[in-house]
Amino acid sequence: MTRLTIVCTLGAVLLAAPAGAAASQPDLVAAAQPARDSFARGGAPSLEALIDQFVQALSAKDLAKLDTLRVTKSEYVDLIVPGTVPTDRPPRAVSQQPKEFFWSSLDTKSHYFTENLLEQFGGRPYRSHELTFTRPTKQYAWYAAHGQVRLELHGEDGVTYHLVTGWVAEVDGRYKFIGYNSES
Repeated sequence: MTRLTIVCTLGAVLLAAPAGAAASQPDLVAAAQPARDSFARGGAPSLEALIDQFVQALSAKDLAKLDTLRVTKSEYVDLIVPGTVPTDRPPRAVSQQPKEFFWSSLDTKSHYFTENLLEQFGGRPYRSHELTFTRPTKQYAWYAAHGQVRLELHGEDGVTYHLVTGWVAEVDGRYKFIGYNSES
């Protein structure tokens, strides 16, 4: 008998390969290493540094910088997707087609949401900001998810702006946005 497992997580549905058809755990770990290395090179050294870089990029209307603050395709499909399991479970084997679909959906939503962020909040200087999360941190096998991000941006114009955006992944003490979409 073939079993198919469906799990909803961070707005995506993960389809696990049937028992016996999955890649071995050492194969999954080996496949994730380049993504883990990439995350280590590109991730911010602290949550505060990530948010500071995000606010600076927003102020500068720097789309390219905003893109560097979120996970890459490889980091998402090879690290986040298979690692979104409880800490006491092995990584999830997910076939390429669903991973491609998840990435495409996340990437498209993030691009549209980033354009909206820049239109609504970009190009203005901010004196300071306050960070809160809508949910407690979730610890998964390969990363921790902090989210959803809520920022109060205190503009130099005396106005306080309220921004809501996606979750932040923490991998080996480095931080990146998973996406800039909003659950609200």
